[in-house]
Amino acid sequence: MAGVHAYAQHYYAGQRYSELVKTHSSNPRTLFVDDQFPAADSSLYSGSDTPRHSIPIKWFRPSEICADPKLFVDGTSYDDISQGQLGNCWFVAALSVLAMNQDAMRTVIPDAKQQEEMGFKLGIFKFLFWRMGEWVEVVVDDRLPTTTDERGISLVFAHSQNKQEFWSALLEKAYAKLNKSYQGLEVGSTADALVDFTGGVCETVDLGNHMEQKWDDQRRDQLWNTLNKTAHLGALMSASIPNERDDQMEKETAQGLYISHAYGVLSLKEVRMGHTWMQRMNLRGERVRLVRLRNPWGRGEWTGAWSDGSREWENISDDVKRNIGLKIEDDGGFFMSFEDFCLHFARITICHSPNTSFFSYKQTWRKKLFLSSWSVHDGTAGGCVNYRDTFLTQNHQYLLVLDKPSKAMVALMQNDGRCENELNETIGFLILRSDDNWRYKINKMHDVAGQITYSNAREVFGQFELQEGNYIIVPTTFDPFKERQFLLRVYVNGSFECGKVDEYVPIQRCLEPLPIALFVVKVDKAWELPKQDPVGQGADPYCIIWMDGQKVRTPVRRDTVEPEWRNRYVFFVSSMDSFLTARVYNKNMLLGTRRFMGEVIIKTAEYSTNERVNKPWDVTCPLRKKPSLLGHIQGKAPPTVKGKLRLQVMFMYDLNGN
Repeated sequence: MAGVHAYAQHYYAGQRYSELVKTHSSNPRTLFVDDQFPAADSSLYSGSDTPRHSIPIKWFRPSEICADPKLFVDGTSYDDISQGQLGNCWFVAALSVLAMNQDAMRTVIPDAKQQEEMGFKLGIFKFLFWRMGEWVEVVVDDRLPTTTDERGISLVFAHSQNKQEFWSALLEKAYAKLNKSYQGLEVGSTADALVDFTGGVCETVDLGNHMEQKWDDQRRDQLWNTLNKTAHLGALMSASIPNERDDQMEKETAQGLYISHAYGVLSLKEVRMGHTWMQRMNLRGERVRLVRLRNPWGRGEWTGAWSDGSREWENISDDVKRNIGLKIEDDGGFFMSFEDFCLHFARITICHSPNTSFFSYKQTWRKKLFLSSWSVHDGTAGGCVNYRDTFLTQNHQYLLVLDKPSKAMVALMQNDGRCENELNETIGFLILRSDDNWRYKINKMHDVAGQITYSNAREVFGQFELQEGNYIIVPTTFDPFKERQFLLRVYVNGSFECGKVDEYVPIQRCLEPLPIALFVVKVDKAWELPKQDPVGQGADPYCIIWMDGQKVRTPVRRDTVEPEWRNRYVFFVSSMDSFLTARVYNKNMLLGTRRFMGEVIIKTAEYSTNERVNKPWDVTCPLRKKPSLLGHIQGKAPPTVKGKLRLQVMFMYDLNGN
């Protein structure tokens, strides 16, 4: 993640910056020339039939454009960057947000001071981008596309307001190289760029059409608090107004905003109104929530309330204006009230950078990454749930085990189609509730615990509140028999297990009996249990269930004598003489000890008859004492004790029936 020292794990086109610098340092008169991304039309355009620029483009190095080129001039700021003659507002908006986050900047442009000292002398720079689970080092020479007129040499694409500053132009060139050409950046998603800059996960918050639907204060407060919290945790954000018709592309609204255009969200501020103590008293301590945004064009701003020079600023002190960075310039940056933001913008992209560092005291998430592919040859391209015959039998499945209720973030990324001159596939995933002790693949539909809308975006993302238990994550393309490499990322705010499962049933090991059937048990609830604790509601009960050497335990239910569990378990039956034992205990939460409350014993063969097999049966049994040796010899059932337990059981001969 950005903010943690990142290092190259892959070298694009096999080019290592350290080796190239060493080679050219021995002969500094020879500047680096990148033959993998030459100063030619092949680096500008995606194909030979692509329309060319009407103005001739020449490639010049920064040292040929100005006398003293710099990577940075007075650090980085959102107003460093302006979009050039390339339709990549999505990328430049992401650059504006990146410029405000120094941790992310240090990741994307590593060793910046050293690069500035050596880069212009040798004509070589490096950048890091996160792709498919690893940081990729991209090396470029410093030859940049330019045009020449009576004013001199000008950069064609992204550039800084200061003509001596070149970090944005060089970074854009490296990103264009990663995407095969500058034209490869014509269409894209701000979310993709933010993920590539940080290694984070992006979610899109759909605000809806608020020109017609008014937000209530409670919903707006919740969104403000959420955005503030994520911003303080280092999230990067952008906003946009999607077009509803083709003729609305980048059309200006009456308030100066542009449709189908990406804006960087730079900050959120809540400020107090009034210059003096008396004015604040008159205004009753009123506060206003403001959102700071930037148009990547470097011009064209919001003209409504709280815009540059609007009369609303008359109620804000000069100190506050200075602290929040107000500039009355046509530089593309502007403020607007949060209410107007919710009213006029329809979509917010939030790039989270979950803290997963083991050594960080602020660690809040743990993660697992799985790199794989959908393959027709391997029988792993079964399509979405609409294709019932192949969804579970011909797709990868990943087991997620939670030992307590948790928040989970799941992101599914496909290899970027632009890098192969292909369209993205439509992808998505389903999270299915599995049986609580099942650690194999499933081939029948279970309850859906989480799902997202399928999309042809590079990555799809969802956040879920999940109870303790086992889940199966099934990532798929929408249609079957589509092939593509993918990366599945799972984040949980606590301990968890997650891994790919390949077998539908356990592999038989030496000396182990071969299973002949499955016995499915749902532990529903107990009631009328004795009060064994002197304080609280009388008990903290849980169940232990075992059969043929297999044992499971339900969660503890605190302070109740009528616990509900609703946990489902699957046991492999190795003999028709098998018995299932369900024993209820009371957990002493203070001492960590337990007290026996009663048990139930069920003979599995009673549910294996033709009339009962493959059907769920409700079983309500009184709890009994543990069987004594004498009673076992005499064949007598142990006496009952206070309490009843309800189970639901099902016998299945089909080992693949789960």
